[in-house]
Amino acid sequence: MQIVKFVFGLLIFMPSRTVVSSEEVSKGPALRVEAMQQEIKNLGADTNFTFVDLGIASGDLRLINEFKIESTGQYDRYGDLELIKSELPEFLRSVGTNDERLIQKVTETVFSVASDVVKASDSETAWVAVRTFTPSHGFDIPRWHYDGYYFAPYDGFAFKFATVLKGNPTIFYQLPKDLRETFVLHSRDRMFLSNLLEKSSIEAPNLGQGAFFVVGDMDSAAVHSEPKIDGERLFFSVLPGSKDQIDDLNARWNP
Repeated sequence: MQIVKFVFGLLIFMPSRTVVSSEEVSKGPALRVEAMQQEIKNLGADTNFTFVDLGIASGDLRLINEFKIESTGQYDRYGDLELIKSELPEFLRSVGTNDERLIQKVTETVFSVASDVVKASDSETAWVAVRTFTPSHGFDIPRWHYDGYYFAPYDGFAFKFATVLKGNPTIFYQLPKDLRETFVLHSRDRMFLSNLLEKSSIEAPNLGQGAFFVVGDMDSAAVHSEPKIDGERLFFSVLPGSKDQIDDLNARWNP
């Protein structure tokens, strides 16, 4: 298995951290959940992001890569994940002209992976966000940041999942503890942070992998950014939680 590293806009393949292989995961949904559970266990202050193979067949990835994205947009589902099956196709139709077979394949993949993230995290439900991007220069300089807590109790261990089905993946940086304070002080200065972080240490999952990453505590949350978006991009994230937590998040963000 390899991890994609970004160096001055180029992709360099380097040996990765240990992940469960897609061949193992593809043997059944239960194994994908087990693989996710293992990667969640690997998370901590010293390993605040980790990658997992999603077991998506190479043929399905090739098919999804044909999905045409003609506009930038976002679909959100707060809890009741079964509604993804009926709601997401409408969103996908709105962002590009695509065959219904493609739309259903994307929908099935998002629903399946999101459901497994919920199972692996032993949660009740999740906030699922699907975002489409068209090429832009908005992230030519990375937007390095970390996510705070999303809901109560605003303390302890919390994490999120993200992946792409088309386009460049989210990029991550294992920030040393001695740089945390400097990072926070200059959190709004993209150029400063771009120069602060060594480009050779930037990591990203391969297509067909997803990332689990720590959120919340500024001392351990994973530093990450959108990649350079030089092509169409289909991204989704999953924030697992209890029904009450996700309902609260929805109420605060969408009053």
